[in-house]
Amino acid sequence: FQGWLFETFGRTPDMFRQVYRELDVGGTNALTRRAFVHGAKVLGYPCGEEATSSMYALLDRNFDGEVSQRDFLKVREFNSDEVLRNMAAVKQWVDDKLGGVDASYTKFLERERAVQNSNVLPKIASFDAFRKVFAFFGFNKEMPNVDLKVVFLFMTQASGGKHAAGFLTLGQWALLKGMSSRPLTGNPARLRRVLECNYGGVEQAFQ
Repeated sequence: FQGWLFETFGRTPDMFRQVYRELDVGGTNALTRRAFVHGAKVLGYPCGEEATSSMYALLDRNFDGEVSQRDFLKVREFNSDEVLRNMAAVKQWVDDKLGGVDASYTKFLERERAVQNSNVLPKIASFDAFRKVFAFFGFNKEMPNVDLKVVFLFMTQASGGKHAAGFLTLGQWALLKGMSSRPLTGNPARLRRVLECNYGGVEQAFQ
């Protein structure tokens, strides 16, 4: 989606604002998923509705079903190598500090139970519980440049299928197990090559 926007309309912030205005026909500065998908199709985006909808989910950073112009401008900043590097760093940190992917998800659920003030352990974890676990164990101080929300959003979309906005399932989180090689951390080019060799590409690896 980013590449198509760059090629078709350009890379400047002003051009992205113009594209947003074309999508946001009503001028609400609160673009819905339906309007986003329809507008992208009208503008000539060649991929299907599923791909467009996934892009929308990555932009809906507040999980409220609305994408503002400020949210949309994040497309300009998206860097797949950075996302892969951050995911590898998160995987290493989770292994070192939280006992691994499965153990960390249990901590998310325990925190979610506290958030909900429930006696029953929930089956899925919200972003609120997710970020609080990372904050409690010092992730933000150790890795202040990693955007956890982008990692969270990417993981929820990478598994395909239906998604509950703002929530992460164990199956979605378990995809992080693929980021298991320490030498790859901090080396997005090498990580990309591994994904290309094993899966045919970055996009295919997360389908």
